[in-house]
Amino acid sequence: MGYVRATNLSTSEAENVLAKIWIALEKHGLSSPKITILSRATNLEIELLFESQRDESLITAELPGIMVRKIKALAIAER
Repeated sequence: MGYVRATNLSTSEAENVLAKIWIALEKHGLSSPKITILSRATNLEIELLFESQRDESLITAELPGIMVRKIKALAIAER
């Protein structure tokens, strides 16, 4: 499984990240990941659990550099 966490996002950044991820999912014909959205004071945190490391890699490769810096790919064991 592939696990990604985007942290310290404003509402508009969170919307942008999710939109870019969905465009990439459709482009590659991948299944939707499990999504958890957490509110951390004034910021949001998004956790995505993909079916495979390959899916995670395909999606993060599609994101602009600024988004990738806000996203951390984590080993599933850390969960």
